Amino acid sequence: MQSCIECGSERVQVRLRDGEAYGECELCGAVLGENEAAARTRSDREAKEQGVDREVWPVVQALARLKGLHVVASHGGDAPARTLPFVQWTSVGDAGLLQLDNLAKWLALSSRSHRLHWVVELEYGHGLTFTLKPRVDPLRLGTETVLEAQRDLDQLHRELERNVRLSWWKHPAPEPGSARGGKRA
Repeated sequence: MQSCIECGSERVQVRLRDGEAYGECELCGAVLGENEAAARTRSDREAKEQGVDREVWPVVQALARLKGLHVVASHGGDAPARTLPFVQWTSVGDAGLLQLDNLAKWLALSSRSHRLHWVVELEYGHGLTFTLKPRVDPLRLGTETVLEAQRDLDQLHRELERNVRLSWWKHPAPEPGSARGGKRA
């Protein structure tokens, strides 16, 4: 029998998630294990603590880690209500503008790997806000479309986590006319 690494209790129950086992302490509630089931369970709990829908939580986390972006709202989508998932943020300074450029480039480069067409939309409320969301014909917006968007969220998260480590994300191409970018016409 496994003991809890958090509290030492031996009251650890084996739980199944998507056919994969992980441990959960009945005393302190700690999730034990290093597999995908344990990681998703911990992620779901963290999302709930932060008041964010679990479907969109990994994307929210990835965007919130980008320098110059401040996440202000999100929704994981609701198939019966035909509500699409989204993440909304504000941009702060030059770092935020650089991230917006990178995000737009990423979406353009990866568009074929998504079920739906995802965009970053600019709006003005009490300031400029940017929203990552799928662009869908309102006449096509049904339960299956929302489910497709929710399935895209995992792909978006994986791509974002990968791309922020790539050189083009860290070091954008020089602007035309700059010393490194060539001569002005």
